[in-house]
Amino acid sequence: MTRRTWMWAAAVTTAFALVGCDTHVNGNATAVASVTPFKHTAQTTKQEAVSVINDRPLAFVGKPGITSTSATSIAVPVFTGAGVGHAAVNGQIIVTRNGGSTWAKAGTIDGQVQSLAFTNASDGVALTRSAQPVAPAVDARQRVTDAIYRTTDGGRHWARTWTVTRVMGESMLAQDWQVKLFAQSGYALVDGYLLHTVDGGATWRQMETPGQPIAFSAPKASELWLSTTTAPVTADGEVNKGVIELLHSTDGGAHWSVAVRTAPMRAWEAAVQFDPNAENYGLFLVKDLDSWTTTAYWTLNGGKAWKHAQPNAYMGRILQSEPTFTKSAGELAFVALDPGAAPFPGGLTAFNMHSGVISQVAQLPDWREARLTSGPKGSMFAAVSLTNGGMDLYRSSDGGKTWNVVYPADEPNVAVQFVTPNEGIGIGSDDLAGYIYTTDDGGHSWRTVRIMNGMFPTAIAYANASTVYVAAVEQVNNGQGQLHLLVSHDGGKTWTDLGASQLPASASKQLSVANVQTALAVSGDHFALTLVTAYPSVTLQSPNGIDWTQIATESSPLGIATAAYENPGTLWSSSVEQLQRPTKLQPGVYQTTLTWTSESHVERHVSLPKGYAALGMDWSGENGWVLAARSPFEVNQGMALFVTHDGGRTWSHWQTRSEDESVPQPLNLYPSGAVYGLSFVNLADGYLLTANGLLATTDGGHTWRYVN
Repeated sequence: MTRRTWMWAAAVTTAFALVGCDTHVNGNATAVASVTPFKHTAQTTKQEAVSVINDRPLAFVGKPGITSTSATSIAVPVFTGAGVGHAAVNGQIIVTRNGGSTWAKAGTIDGQVQSLAFTNASDGVALTRSAQPVAPAVDARQRVTDAIYRTTDGGRHWARTWTVTRVMGESMLAQDWQVKLFAQSGYALVDGYLLHTVDGGATWRQMETPGQPIAFSAPKASELWLSTTTAPVTADGEVNKGVIELLHSTDGGAHWSVAVRTAPMRAWEAAVQFDPNAENYGLFLVKDLDSWTTTAYWTLNGGKAWKHAQPNAYMGRILQSEPTFTKSAGELAFVALDPGAAPFPGGLTAFNMHSGVISQVAQLPDWREARLTSGPKGSMFAAVSLTNGGMDLYRSSDGGKTWNVVYPADEPNVAVQFVTPNEGIGIGSDDLAGYIYTTDDGGHSWRTVRIMNGMFPTAIAYANASTVYVAAVEQVNNGQGQLHLLVSHDGGKTWTDLGASQLPASASKQLSVANVQTALAVSGDHFALTLVTAYPSVTLQSPNGIDWTQIATESSPLGIATAAYENPGTLWSSSVEQLQRPTKLQPGVYQTTLTWTSESHVERHVSLPKGYAALGMDWSGENGWVLAARSPFEVNQGMALFVTHDGGRTWSHWQTRSEDESVPQPLNLYPSGAVYGLSFVNLADGYLLTANGLLATTDGGHTWRYVN
């Protein structure tokens, strides 16, 4: 579910910032913030110094659950019948009993699970990888431990049955991690090792192969198709030029014959798959790292004869996933496009095994890398690395045209707002749609009450206990976005779209689904909205939520900003400046200036103590909470919560210890920096939305505990 993680923030900056300093009073460390009233007059206003008292430590308690942002490895599902299937996210094994619609936790394994295989609902194996940098970390070398684990109780408990540890560099060759079980016999490919078991995964032995294995497909226990290179990858990850061969064995790997042989190349990938429903169909995709040319080889008669072509759809600096066949697709093989860091959109293609023609099934711009597999009743699943970080497990029931996230479970990933300690609204989005959620148990569970295809929510504002608004950006054909406000008069159960908003040209030309953040406030017929884009921010007001008038435009020096409204006429915003650039020897130093704007007039500037970048903010009347980090890029360096109950005249200051690993990660890092969603209901109860999940406080922000 990181889905597209919209950042809930805004910025109205000023022409100058006053820098705070650190002093000591009676031997105790006291941070000092500076406050300057500003009335747009020619007179010089007096600067006020406000002490910020370090009351108690700031603490984050509990173990976070897995969210789409914190997911770094997903093993695609393996189904064994009657709707039962197993998958893995990081080291968490999950199980479904309804064909993949919903998933529950089963057990955990050390390391990141790369691939799973089950022969029935109880017996299975898992391939895992753990890696640690090798000091000094100058050449990206890592100490890598690959392992195989076995379970006999449906994934609840696991025993390690094979392992190897090596020091190695990162390689461009897309070598596969894959395991396949047939009752007692099975095969595993672990980063160049081809292994065989004859006792259901209890023991493994390495098989001898002609060349270094890259990928394999096993249509049945005795039959193997194996892609290899004659030029093994070096220990530092260098890919050398060699011949790529597709080998075939009908006796479990005892003997091999060459089915396809290429000219020498530096291989980027050599993925092979045979259709388990029609074993005569096979597709072999080979990518040349130097020319970025993909050659497709395919057979309709079990490998007796092969056709080949170089499809335009697979050319360029973009990989193709391992092909996947489904029962309902007939002669089609599905192949995902994996752009990685390349500036191309991800998507899904269909390769026609009879004609060799490739058609686009869906364009999926947030898919950076995907691994596909088939599921029950013609469904497909995809383990997807997302362009803005994190991973999700997707499911399609219509041949890949549309996809829905099935794990991690749907929950907010953009913003939350609570109206009572238990009741609140959350918003989230993925690459295809936006979502509105409600909760009545303090965020322990969320109900999806609105799905908006092609529309992505960015902010929430309560007008009263029952009336709540959501701002959303609709994706239109020309790449620009169209602002919408949705309203609910029953606490979020049902929603009405007020229609496309009429924005000034200066605002509408900057609005797109790729670069907008918003802060929203509503009271009666007074609507206020601040848009932060890659360009200067725009502050707007409206009498009806449709017709908007621009009242201010400002910029943030570093582009990292947060904002919150006291009410529709009063805005607190932050601007972050980098005073010292980070180096290898010392971290960067940041300065945050808070600006209080009333009816478009800047009234006050408040500089937080030197060394903090504000990443989240909430206000309710004169009560304000500002969450800030020593570094917006490495929040573990130190986090602080600044709290005021008198409109910013005096502040309390609670901070974590340096290098505190319990600090949750921000929602994302672009387009203009990390951000946290902060929502206080009263002086004691509040919520914090992070990349690690939702946290709650009942003591005003001193201690935060994970909700799930």
